[in-house]
Amino acid sequence: MYDRIVEKTSKQGVRPGDRVGCFLSVAHGRGLFLGFGTYVGEEVPPNEGLSSLTGYLSGLRQANPKLVLDNGDVVWGCECWWGPEEEIKAERAGLSEVRDITIADARAGRIPDGFRDQAGPQHDDDADDFYGDKGSGGKDFWS
Repeated sequence: MYDRIVEKTSKQGVRPGDRVGCFLSVAHGRGLFLGFGTYVGEEVPPNEGLSSLTGYLSGLRQANPKLVLDNGDVVWGCECWWGPEEEIKAERAGLSEVRDITIADARAGRIPDGFRDQAGPQHDDDADDFYGDKGSGGKDFWS
């Protein structure tokens, strides 16, 4: 069963310039953490082959949340689970294990040992997915 910790975050009040935190994934009480940074606003991702979804959004000219992490990495909302920094800190503190990962490693499929089962925000078992409702209710969290 997947933990539903991060879905409690609310992005409705997040404005450009606000601090945020980003998880690649959270499952089984463990998380792959991308880092903290700043929500820049909505932009169309470049078609750089970052992931199939960012390329797809680029082709549609569809804007997506742009997140610039403190290390300079750019992460798109469709690549991660993100929310206000304070909420993510609280959620992170409730996990039994958190591993840091860069978005470059995630995009290249370099996932730490023991975390392959949660290598991304979408899981095969949609009956017990991140939102607990086969994805229909994740619109407020999932970008």
